[in-house]
Amino acid sequence: MYRYRIHKNSISNNENLFRAQYWHFYAIMKAYKRRSNLEIKIDNLTKEYIKEYASNYYLGRFRNVKHTKKYKAKFYFLCKAILANPFHRTELKMKSLILIILGRI
Repeated sequence: MYRYRIHKNSISNNENLFRAQYWHFYAIMKAYKRRSNLEIKIDNLTKEYIKEYASNYYLGRFRNVKHTKKYKAKFYFLCKAILANPFHRTELKMKSLILIILGRI
């Protein structure tokens, strides 16, 4: 059986994970905009899916910096997640926002 190796500078692991996720998110956004401008409607990417995907992306970035001292980054990614889709995982977002304000995260 083949043993998969994870290289230090691989394209989608370690520090490059969020870079790969960002470009995937970027490609989805571009495809959505391109398809929404077509006369032939292709509806496999909905606005709700895009909002939920963006919210999940920014929540993932927030989780990545949550236990560091980067307070601006914490606040930035959490606010981006809230603005992307305010009603997606609302309890987690509000709880995290309160904890940031109180200085507990």
